[in-house]
Amino acid sequence: MRLIKSHDLTRWITPAAAVFLLAGCSTPGEDGLEAGGDNPTTATSGGLAPEEFEAAYTACMEESGWHLSKDEFGQDSIELSEGQDEDYERAAEACSSKFEVDPKYSEPLDDEQWAVVHSHYRDNVIPCLESLGYTPDDLPSLDAFTASMNSPDAYQIISPEVYGSIVDDVTAGRWESPDDVINDKCEVSPPDGLLYP
Repeated sequence: MRLIKSHDLTRWITPAAAVFLLAGCSTPGEDGLEAGGDNPTTATSGGLAPEEFEAAYTACMEESGWHLSKDEFGQDSIELSEGQDEDYERAAEACSSKFEVDPKYSEPLDDEQWAVVHSHYRDNVIPCLESLGYTPDDLPSLDAFTASMNSPDAYQIISPEVYGSIVDDVTAGRWESPDDVINDKCEVSPPDGLLYP
């Protein structure tokens, strides 16, 4: 039996421009379905937000008989029996090809969008992380933050040290997964309505 983790699953998911934000968890109620209908929004209707794509893709896979589960870190995974690889990959490719992430999510962020991210970090994420007992690195000035974003020295709101502390708390039973902090308690990603108006 082979276990496929999310890094294998995400090759079928178009990456969003804001991967650095650790986005990607579905938001409750955003299931990729058109209002009043059963059909997920497809590429022909202009594309989906990344979380809508993920929800539509997961629903498609489940309809095809492939049930993804969450591991202890909240990452999607699936166990495959011997000989299931090709069938799984066929289903994954078919489901992936039905949907498309709106191209705006794949575009590099502009200076105005980086300013939104910077403000969100300063006003929301850093105080939230600190209230939970974590110590994020000091946020640089907006100019330094923006200038470093495409370099190896880019600021990370969830630094390896902070992530390690969150994982330690997961192991200790404080959280079920890092997503409880990153995407629920502190919502590291700014709302799409602000970042992609």
